[in-house]
Amino acid sequence: MRRTHEGRSRPDDRQDRQDRHAVFGEGAGGAPGTATSGASGSVIDRDGPAVAAAPDVPAPTFSSQWHRAVGWEVGSQLCRFGLQLLSFVVVSRVLDPAQLGTMTLFVMAYTVVLTLYDTALVNAVLRRTDFPVGERVAESMVLGGSIGIVLAVGALALAVWYPAGWPAGPAAPACLVPALLLTGTNSGHTAEMLRARRHRDLAVVEVVAAVSGTIVSLGLLIVVRQFWALFVGFGVNQAAKCLVLFVMLPARRLGLRLNGRARRSIARTTITPGAAELLSQFARNADYLAMALTVGTTQLGAYTRAFQFSSFPGQFLGSAANRAAQGAFAVRRELDDERRRLLAAARSNPALATVASVGLVVAGPWVFRLAVGPGFGDLAPVIRVLALVIPIRANVSVFNGYLMVHRPIAIVASTATVGLVIFGGVLAVAGNGLVYVAAAVVLGAQASAVVMAVGLHRVVSLAPWRALLPELAGVTLTAAVAAALTITHAG
Repeated sequence: MRRTHEGRSRPDDRQDRQDRHAVFGEGAGGAPGTATSGASGSVIDRDGPAVAAAPDVPAPTFSSQWHRAVGWEVGSQLCRFGLQLLSFVVVSRVLDPAQLGTMTLFVMAYTVVLTLYDTALVNAVLRRTDFPVGERVAESMVLGGSIGIVLAVGALALAVWYPAGWPAGPAAPACLVPALLLTGTNSGHTAEMLRARRHRDLAVVEVVAAVSGTIVSLGLLIVVRQFWALFVGFGVNQAAKCLVLFVMLPARRLGLRLNGRARRSIARTTITPGAAELLSQFARNADYLAMALTVGTTQLGAYTRAFQFSSFPGQFLGSAANRAAQGAFAVRRELDDERRRLLAAARSNPALATVASVGLVVAGPWVFRLAVGPGFGDLAPVIRVLALVIPIRANVSVFNGYLMVHRPIAIVASTATVGLVIFGGVLAVAGNGLVYVAAAVVLGAQASAVVMAVGLHRVVSLAPWRALLPELAGVTLTAAVAAALTITHAG
């Protein structure tokens, strides 16, 4: 048995080889889980750091592996970003602000479910290395499917007792049922792909699913002009994702089998990251919740357009870094090595994030008005304030991905703090205008970064200022450009 520096046992080498064989199959001319690299004949273990058979072929560094993983994730996110931008334009021109506000409440609920699966259940499978891959995947499918059935019954109940006066009618919750049933069934497959660092294959899965769902949802939306058409697209997206993942990792290769002990172990491991993700979703949607309680769905619809447009760059950068971190840090190492690797990962994001935030400040308002038309008023000041969130989110995502894998309890305090700051701030200032709401969101994001840095210090003894340093240049430059543009336009 091998042991980590914390003293916890990990599966022996035979179990590791069996898991790699299940995910990769037979390598071309090598052992299970290996591949031969062309003319040199070197053997590369695709489940861990590459090891060259010939002494003259150096093993890839962590930085090169990290950049390759982030590159594939960014490519996938860019494709999805393009589709989301297309959807953003079509939805903004088809639906009025009141429908958009009501739709936001449904999408917010579904997003909570989706991210619970993508983080809590996926990370539980990643952490349970004491069971064979077939048992991990099979029991994650059982857990995800069971939760999906409960949620689908709840959606049908809402369709039966749908509130009078809400747009779209009972069709809205009913159309979410297929997506709720399917979403959790592929978490185990996703986790094993992340463990094996098959980021290219995961990018293909995400692109195929996103294209399928977008085509169906937008086509149906243009015909019926009701927001429930988007929920049909959610179901198509999840169906396509399941189909491609199950083809890439077929059941016969994984050796699926049920094990009640594995199911209970995965369920227990899901509790802490699940609670953390619920708090995280509360933090991310606290502004929406507070606005729904204070200013109504019409103002909420206008704000969500500005917020979603502003968050596109940070969303794909942050999601790519978070997903790459889950795979790259799945196995803990010595503390010095962990700190070095974390800082190397964190330094890869600020440059892109700064370019994205400054670009949003300069060109964002013009692009936004071109995309959605004049029906939402002048939201340029709101967009420029929200641009400050991009460097903060890009930096935090790396550390969030690390802590979610190894110590999810460490992010519970940070997410709770952020949610309370944003929720309370928006409740206090929502009546003064959307710019004040945006400022409260930026304040909450920065609070998240500070508390996350303190939590990271407690886990790996990384000085908080070193964790926060990568974001400071981007935030400062973005704020300076935004202030200069504001003064110029005022003059």
